[in-house]
Amino acid sequence: MSVLMAVLGWMFLVAASVVGAGVWAVDWRTAFVDGVVWAQRDAFAELAADYREGRPVEPPGWMAYVSVGGEVRVLDRGLYLPVLVDEWRGESGAGIAYLGPSPGADRLVPTAEGGMGRPVRELGDGWWWVE
Repeated sequence: MSVLMAVLGWMFLVAASVVGAGVWAVDWRTAFVDGVVWAQRDAFAELAADYREGRPVEPPGWMAYVSVGGEVRVLDRGLYLPVLVDEWRGESGAGIAYLGPSPGADRLVPTAEGGMGRPVRELGDGWWWVE
């Protein structure tokens, strides 16, 4: 009986270690942003369509949980949603931007006050993660 308990104990320890390592290794910010854009792709598509067609861009209420204060900034060539990344400051210069299908690596996006960011990762349908 004690051998069985020892084996079960080791199996539990190994399983807990694997799960713990998996949770620790996940980039939660990327998972959150990708998940929100995927889950709310219709709302993001509507924002992009409003921008392209020159209509007023009015974000839905739930966007206050993603963008700082639910803000969507209309840019010369796109949209920018500042995303709260650090808890100790309101804006870090990171966010979600609608820049079209291929904005180019040299495209600058006005982000935090006085800051500029670049598209670093495509989120789909013309939306990009900007840092």
